[in-house]
Amino acid sequence: MPYHLLVASPERTLFEGEVTSLTLRSVSGDIAFLTGHVPIVTAVLPSEARAAVEGGEDVRMAVHGGFVEMGSEGARLLVPVGERAEDIDVERARAAEAKFANATEAQAEEYAALTRARVRLSVAGQDLSEAR
Repeated sequence: MPYHLLVASPERTLFEGEVTSLTLRSVSGDIAFLTGHVPIVTAVLPSEARAAVEGGEDVRMAVHGGFVEMGSEGARLLVPVGERAEDIDVERARAAEAKFANATEAQAEEYAALTRARVRLSVAGQDLSEAR
């Protein structure tokens, strides 16, 4: 049985519709929200969010932080920055991945840019080994 999902950033609604599941990476680890999931609010890490649309193709999105709320009315995923797979500029993401490939966690800004680039490339279906 599907539930309603809203995925939005301050700039736009990335997805709104009925889904059978939502998977993403939270601060507690990878999580999947199925129909009837217990109510929860949790922070989201930069990762791929995948919404399974009943009778359709999965919607793949690169999300860069934010939070997800699951309740009796469905789920809301609110992110500061998010992109659907088809909207990702692969060449720009590859350039960022190459530029920051040697960043360490001690270099917070550069490491965050590297993480965002790798999430974008993964969501866009690109092999990360090609960028190195």
